[in-house]
Amino acid sequence: MWESISTVVGEYLGFYADYGRQRWDNMTPIEYGTLLIFIGVMGWLMMRNSGRR
Repeated sequence: MWESISTVVGEYLGFYADYGRQRWDNMTPIEYGTLLIFIGVMGWLMMRNSGRR
C-alpha cells in the first residue's frame, strides 16, 4: 500500500515539475514581468510588518 501511495505522489510531483519547467521555458515577456511584480509585491507585504513587535 505504501509503495503505491509513494508511486502516485512521485508521479504527481514529476508531472508538476515537468509542467513548471515547460511553463518557464515558454514564458512570454508579459508573463515574466507579471511573475516579477507578483514576487516583489509578496516580498514587500511580508517584509512590511517584520520590523514591528
